[in-house]
Order: sequence, then structure tokens, then C-alpha cells
Amino acid sequence: MRKYGAGFHRKLEALLLLASGLMIFKLYVSGNLSHILADRMLPFSIIALVLFSVISVCLFQSGKTHVSSCDCCGCETSKKKQVIYPYLLFGIPLFLGFIMTDFSLSEQVLANKGLQNGAFLTKKMEEGSYNLEKGAIQVTDENYFEVFNHLYTFLDDMEGKQISLAGFVYREPDFPNNQIAIARLTMTCCIADANVYGFIFRGDVEKLKTNQWYEVQGKIGKETYKGEVIPVIRLNTFNQIQPPKEQYLSEYTSIE
Repeated sequence: MRKYGAGFHRKLEALLLLASGLMIFKLYVSGNLSHILADRMLPFSIIALVLFSVISVCLFQSGKTHVSSCDCCGCETSKKKQVIYPYLLFGIPLFLGFIMTDFSLSEQVLANKGLQNGAFLTKKMEEGSYNLEKGAIQVTDENYFEVFNHLYTFLDDMEGKQISLAGFVYREPDFPNNQIAIARLTMTCCIADANVYGFIFRGDVEKLKTNQWYEVQGKIGKETYKGEVIPVIRLNTFNQIQPPKEQYLSEYTSIE
């Protein structure tokens, strides 16, 4: 007769913890961990990997010393259910995680999130990582939010400047045919709080495919939308590119 005592439960718990650690290891090695966790959280995930491994070994060893306290036929069926069902709640997501290869957000999920706009910094940048006097602005991963906030807060200073950046094409249902956003995804903690930030482009954009990555260049202008003056970039040139290895940006929210 099979027995389902404390030792057996601890062995199952050890296996689940070990599987969780292996899941983190698999995501880390494949490079997908950065697709579901922000950079600031990666060190904690490595710590969790080590702790899960150590605790699973301790639980497995502890399970060997426990003997089942139940050896009756009447309780065998109910014991099986008590053992299997709770652990399936953890086991099934782990199994799906091992067989999944694509951890990117789908087009429908992105559409539901909506495009974030408006500045969240309140004071003018001094000497940033770009120079307005040069007349051309190159947006990079490092200065993305600096340019984004300056564009919304001090649009008059930037109007008429040339700007170039890379991102994926994002469209909302109410966008006209001649409008898109060249966007990037951001994470503060994990993929659950991911946001879409983008620069609005107007022009001959029908050929640009949604979710495809492009390097684009245009001229900064402004328009009135729902009573607010917003920056709109007139598209000049575009070039299709491959998605970068690191597709997410760390959202910059502090005010220096």
C-alpha cells in the first residue's frame, strides 16, 4: 500500500522548488529572463535560484526521515487528492514554462495596454546626452526617456529639429491610416507592469507593418489633439531592422 505522509509531501515540495530553480536557470541561459523581469530584479532572481536549490535539497533529505502516519485503506483515495491537486497548481505553470519558447507580448495584449504619453519630469534638462544646437537628435536606449520627456515638456525648443530612433510599429484602433507610433516596451518590475511608450509619426506609414522593427528619421512638429498640443514627427525615411537583443527599457521615473 502506498503511503502519503509528511515525508512524501516534503519530497514533492522539494521537486517543485527544484523545478522553479531550473526554470529560472533556463530563462537566464536562453536570455528570456530579461523579457519578463526588469534589469533591477535580475540579481534577486539569481538569489532565488540558489535558495530554491538549497531548500529543495534540505527538504528532500528531511523527507527521508519521516514515516507515514497513515496506513489505512479508507483514507487512501482522499490522500491522493490532497497530494495531487495542490501541487498541480504549481506544476502545470512550471511545465508550460519549460515548453514555451516565446515570451514576448502579443499584439492584442499591447493594444489593450494602450500608448503612454505625456511627460513625467517637471524641470528642464540641463546638458543632456543629446545636443539641441546640432539640429539633429539621436534617440538611444540610454537617453530615450530624457528625449521623450523633453519633447513633451519643452516642445517649442525642439520643434523643427530632426530626430532619429528605432522601435517597433504600434497602432491603436483610433489611429488614422497616416499615423503610427514608433514604440518601446518598458518594465518597472516585471512583464505584468509593462508599458508602451512611443513617438507619434505621421506621413506615408501604410507600408510599415505593426510590431515590425524600424529605424526611422523625421522632423519634429506639433499638433492639437483633444485640446492639447502634442509632438508629432513627420516621417522622412525608414529602414526595417531586426529586433535588438534587449527589447525592454527600464522605465525612468525619478526627478533629479
